[in-house]
Amino acid sequence: MDRSDTPSCRIAAKAKHDDPMRMCIAGFRSTMEAIRHHESTRGGMNHTPTLFLLGVDAAVRHSLEGVVAAGGCSLEYHSTARSFLQAYDPTRPGCVVLDIATVASDASELQKKLSSGNPPLPIIILAGEGPLPQISRGFSLGPVDLLRKPVDASELCRAVTNALARDQEARCRIGLIAELRARAAQLTPQEQEVMRLMVQGLAQKHIAAKLKISTRTVQLRRTAVMRKMQAASLAELVQFLLILNSPAATPETAPADMTQPNPS
Repeated sequence: MDRSDTPSCRIAAKAKHDDPMRMCIAGFRSTMEAIRHHESTRGGMNHTPTLFLLGVDAAVRHSLEGVVAAGGCSLEYHSTARSFLQAYDPTRPGCVVLDIATVASDASELQKKLSSGNPPLPIIILAGEGPLPQISRGFSLGPVDLLRKPVDASELCRAVTNALARDQEARCRIGLIAELRARAAQLTPQEQEVMRLMVQGLAQKHIAAKLKISTRTVQLRRTAVMRKMQAASLAELVQFLLILNSPAATPETAPADMTQPNPS
């Protein structure tokens, strides 16, 4: 049998000549450049995204190796889900590409572990014959893409690019929430009280009357709020508080809703 004509090996052949594949690699490279730029502006440790491959065949690995080399992403291969789980670090950004036929017996444990991350790693499932809902049942949590085998190289490249972009966006949002939470923690109870009324649209004189304090005191507290929250405008302050009280700020760590009046 000519192994070069097997479904899996067609990926590599398609990747060499397909214009869509070249466009996908260009898109992947652009995404990686954006991620690196964002990491450099944050300072501190630079976490390069990793493409985790679980139980995929040689043709898929070779196809993605070319994509990874073009964009400067790391690649890590595990032959089994157990091997991956032993090395799993939820702080490492990236995405997972897995062959469901290889990891099916460990699907429940794998998904449980991956979904416990904050954020959960995006997963790309490569599936053969069989109804997709049944295949994906064990991976119902978190961001999941399903691709049929044999996999089109450009389609897989696009899925990886989108998954890495989603992971970066989620981590950026988590980082922003942590930063905003730290800023809000600097506010005194009196400043928080003024901020609640500010974002409700009350003018300084109305805030003063409601709190039974002078307009000058309101002005001083308002200035402190804007400085500590690092907000350039009232509109930006409102946006910050909406982010702090969004579903992404989990119940365990989200502050009390600062956009609402103090119940006391």
